[in-house]
Amino acid sequence: MKQPKIQTITLLFVALLCVATSFLASPALGSAQPSIEFIVAALQAQADNCGPSLDVTYSWVSLGTQTKGDTRATIRYLRTPTNLLLEEESERMDSTGSWVALDSSKSVHDRTTSGNRQVGVSAGSGKSIGRISHGNPNRFTSQPMIDVVYYPLLAAPLIERIAKGVVTDKQEQIDGHMCWRVDIPQEAIATNHGTSVGWTVWLDSDIGLCPRLIVERYEKDGSVSEEITRRFDDYKPLGGNVFLPMKHVIQYADGTGLNLSVIKASAGTKIEDSEFTVTFPAGTKVFTLPVGAKKPMSYVVK
Repeated sequence: MKQPKIQTITLLFVALLCVATSFLASPALGSAQPSIEFIVAALQAQADNCGPSLDVTYSWVSLGTQTKGDTRATIRYLRTPTNLLLEEESERMDSTGSWVALDSSKSVHDRTTSGNRQVGVSAGSGKSIGRISHGNPNRFTSQPMIDVVYYPLLAAPLIERIAKGVVTDKQEQIDGHMCWRVDIPQEAIATNHGTSVGWTVWLDSDIGLCPRLIVERYEKDGSVSEEITRRFDDYKPLGGNVFLPMKHVIQYADGTGLNLSVIKASAGTKIEDSEFTVTFPAGTKVFTLPVGAKKPMSYVVK
């Protein structure tokens, strides 16, 4: 009468053993080729996991030894579900090798209304210039930012560009990390006849499929005319499964480039609405481009 119980236990053990063997033999996390849809979803999760905000203060300076006339800047980048903010203070090296204040600016993009407001102040003259526009937030699509999900690649964010890419079937090693390569096809540049641009992106599964390397390739009449490499190093977790590179290096074909380093960063902090207020001081000349207008208008703040 006990035999059926022993048989049942034996069958259960065998079944569990098969499951364990199957589990141990299954591919390790990140070794199975991800689809483009999975990659886009992973990047979107990086953005969503920031919750109320991603707040990053970083500096940039040109590669190599700085000389007279070179510039550097300290930037605060802030992203919330409804707004983007850039605050920048730049300096220039003078003939004595000292850094002198150049100018400062504050730019805000309303992600709900697509409204843009910017004010810049010259340290030398004290004069300020303001801009009000609607639509493409040029300040946030033309300047490299420490935000890998919305990192600008020729006026479009990485998450948008990569949706058009093709994933290779094998991983490749980048700076000691196994990564998936995504090839984003060349596309014509409307403002430069005969020139196209494409990207190759290497993504690391160990950091939520964030990029380790991006190579931007320009072609002119079918031949490569320029390559720009963009490396993202020293990733740190910010909590909530959010990863951020502490170092970012951009290098052009001629060896010049930029070195960006994070000073401080946080994710998930509630931000007051007042952070996104752009005020134009008295005397500021403000240029506006109303919706549908072809030419900007201007006025001086009294």
